[in-house]
Amino acid sequence: MPKRKPILLILDSDADYVDIIKGKLESMGWSVKRVKNLELAKKELMKSVKSKSASGVKQTVVFLLDPHLEIHPEEILSEFIKNQEYQYPKLIIHTKNCSRKDIQVFKQIGIHDFWIKGHLSLSELLRHIKKNI
Repeated sequence: MPKRKPILLILDSDADYVDIIKGKLESMGWSVKRVKNLELAKKELMKSVKSKSASGVKQTVVFLLDPHLEIHPEEILSEFIKNQEYQYPKLIIHTKNCSRKDIQVFKQIGIHDFWIKGHLSLSELLRHIKKNI
């Protein structure tokens, strides 16, 4: 079955950081969309599902997010993952502030990858994103 270009959804407050990631991935054939909250991310996923249903072509979605932009990220992400209307995307947590307890909670929810901002170079970050497709 043919594949369409992968989508990266980004939920992050750092516009410059998002622009850098967006530029790099778009030059490699990705579609990159910035979302302001998890509700908008769900809407984007539903568009992807409807598009797949219409075309029959698989599309990979990776979701890079900073969970601390939401009030109760663990509850919202858990609901996000359990939603059966779409196959949830590969979820990658990327944040500045996180405790070991937070990391454990996110891993139990089903996060695919996790790292602290500033601990990876841009090339390492891109490698982590690409490995999740």
